[in-house]
This record gives sequence, structure tokens and C-alpha cells, in this order.
Amino acid sequence: MNKENNKDIEKLRLNIYGLLAILIVIIPEWFAELALRVGYKDINNIQIKKGAWNKYPSLKLASMNTKELRILANKLKIFGYSSDTKAILSKRILKRLKRRRARKILKEIGEWNAL
Repeated sequence: MNKENNKDIEKLRLNIYGLLAILIVIIPEWFAELALRVGYKDINNIQIKKGAWNKYPSLKLASMNTKELRILANKLKIFGYSSDTKAILSKRILKRLKRRRARKILKEIGEWNAL
């Protein structure tokens, strides 16, 4: 009888730990993901004056996601961009934009009109 009670207590303890794991880890993670999704939509609705983007290309790059940065790096013929992080890729694109030829390419494809 005592062994059966111990097994029942162990099963109960295991179930309690499972519920605690769900309450402590999974549910807050869902809330965080939901908050990020809602916040991301709100951030995209904020408009920055186009003049500021033209004057400071780093603002435009900061507003772009990694996929857009990689597409831009491809158009600017920057090699090895697929393994770069967003910060490194932004720095490399800014460095490339200092060249007249890169600005000319962007103007031709209509990517950045006022550069």
C-alpha cells in the first residue's frame, strides 16, 4: 500500500511539474510573441519623412528588415552578404553607398531616388 501511494505521489508531482512548466515557460512565450506581432505592425505604420531618408541613408537601412537588406546588397553587388547579420550588412551597404557607382545603380533601378 505504501509503494502504491509513493507511485501516485510521484505521478502527481510529475503532473504538477508539467503544469508549472507550461505556466512559467510556454504561456509567457505566447504573450511575448503576440506583443511583438502587435508592436511590429504599429511600428510599420509610423512614417518617416522621405527627406530624412534621403539625407541619412542609415535611417532607411535601419527601417529595412534583413531580407530587404540582402536584396539591396545583391543589387549593389556586395558579395558574401548571406552570412552577415543585419548590423554588419547595414555597415557594408553604407560603405558601398559612399561610392558614386553604387548610388547610380540604385537610381537606375528606382530603389533610392534622391541619393
